[in-house]
Amino acid sequence: MGMSGSRKVGFVIALGALAASSLVLASGPMLAGASTRASVSHTAAAWSRASEAIAGRLSTSHAVRPHVVLPCTFNGVSDISGDDTVEGVTPGSTITIACQGFVPNEQVAAFEASPLLLSPTGSSADIDVNDGQAYNADSSGNLNATFTVPNPFNAADPAAVCPPTADQMALYGPCGLIVADAAANGGAVNLDYAPPPPPVTSPSGGAAGYWMVGSDGGVFAFGNAGFVGSLPGIGVHVNNIVGVVPTASRKGYWMVGSDGGAFAFGDAGFVGSLPGIGVHINNVVGVVPTSTGKGYWMVGRDGGVFAFGDAGFVGSLPGMGVHVNNIVGVVPTSTGKGYWMVGSDGGVFAFGDAGFVGSLPGIGVHVNNIVGVVPTATGKGYWMIGSDGGVFAFGDAGFVGSLPGINVHINNVVGAVSTSDGGGYWMVGRDGGVFAFGDAGFVGSLPGIGVHVNNIVGVVST
Repeated sequence: MGMSGSRKVGFVIALGALAASSLVLASGPMLAGASTRASVSHTAAAWSRASEAIAGRLSTSHAVRPHVVLPCTFNGVSDISGDDTVEGVTPGSTITIACQGFVPNEQVAAFEASPLLLSPTGSSADIDVNDGQAYNADSSGNLNATFTVPNPFNAADPAAVCPPTADQMALYGPCGLIVADAAANGGAVNLDYAPPPPPVTSPSGGAAGYWMVGSDGGVFAFGNAGFVGSLPGIGVHVNNIVGVVPTASRKGYWMVGSDGGAFAFGDAGFVGSLPGIGVHINNVVGVVPTSTGKGYWMVGRDGGVFAFGDAGFVGSLPGMGVHVNNIVGVVPTSTGKGYWMVGSDGGVFAFGDAGFVGSLPGIGVHVNNIVGVVPTATGKGYWMIGSDGGVFAFGDAGFVGSLPGINVHINNVVGAVSTSDGGGYWMVGRDGGVFAFGDAGFVGSLPGIGVHVNNIVGVVST
């Protein structure tokens, strides 16, 4: 499965562009301002000029050699034998590098490169420089090192991805691993990514997965939920996250703080926040996306509503003269043109095209521990969930179980989400414990993976 000779030479030529533009070595500062481009049309002279350029910027005690393709192996695969592909690569996996011929004790770096590096406009922006790894050759000029495949790949060019897209693969071949010294001597190998595993499915055949979110914006992904970011991961430190909602594609999510601050991840577009419009409160309890994924409503504990993006304002409790302070959850209708608010007593308020299908006070049930509400797939019913895992079904929501019903007695449930077909639901505790009902397949919990927290505030299904 090795790439053609021209592509292989292209990756080797790319060493020069990499070295000249962004190689960071202990023997000298980060290079800046280089404009060398990498493409299959580069000549050996261009490579040599790039090598000379980097040598001129670094403190080197050895003579500059022309670029040389050194004998290297990657997981035992040679870079010069024609069998030049490492098979079955996955993000985060490791590749063993063994090379000969470097200058004794010199520093060497390894990077993963997108195949866009070999395109006519390829540049160092197509290389994951941030995750490059530096090593030192031994006193004989040999290198024996382990490279960790970036997870995720992160190049300056947003179109540069590894694994590559089908079009990139067809035009330029696979991603590559490049190892080089300051004079652009080194080797390269193709990286053939393993196909992604099949999605985890629930017994009904629906895709199964969920994200848990902590009050600090930490995110834990289970099942087929891909990790697309967290607040600690971007250096943001808060402790007031109260809710999370997915985008329509289930490839991103918004987190919302009690102050109405909003954080967008994945394909979630940022369309506004309360601090951003000069509104200062501290009672937001939830957020509801529109059906397009281009807007959302934030809801306060008093039932106040703030609309952003394409979310049309369809009403609030203060706006209709109702004064409460116990709203704990809000869910959208299937059209995204309305929502239900639910209080801790199980009282329900319907807005827009949300039809009223029942409440706990309306059936003579008196509680004060409702923590969430989950809509059915049709939008014609909902389940209310108590902190003890008790479940109350309304409309076309079928009752498929509760924690008291299976003699489990806890008081830390913080939320629940339904499966894609509405035939089941997962309950999640503050400690990240998960309980599956109906056709909800169990795909993991935090205690199950040895993670001990007590700050989970919400859960989102894929």
